[in-house]
Amino acid sequence: MSFTQIITVDGADDGTLHTLLAKWDAEQAGVAPGYRGSRVLSDDAHGRHIIEVDFSSEEEAQRNNDRAATREWAEQLHQVITGQPVYTDLREVCSTYER
Repeated sequence: MSFTQIITVDGADDGTLHTLLAKWDAEQAGVAPGYRGSRVLSDDAHGRHIIEVDFSSEEEAQRNNDRAATREWAEQLHQVITGQPVYTDLREVCSTYER
């Protein structure tokens, strides 16, 4: 089963987050340990976004978190949001998505 990291942020616009995530994916897919993909969801009613990042396992996600490239990306994220991001780690229990 996979592992998902959720990052909830306020104050960023759709285009900026899309650019930031697309750059990460282009540079880190196949490099970042266990990285399977990501998506951004917009909560327009509350002015926030949910960034969902999937990994093959919790251990791989932790290895990714410890990398310099990940810390640099987090710094770039901090520059385009207001306040502090909220991080949530979730392990998959089951899924109906086609794999």
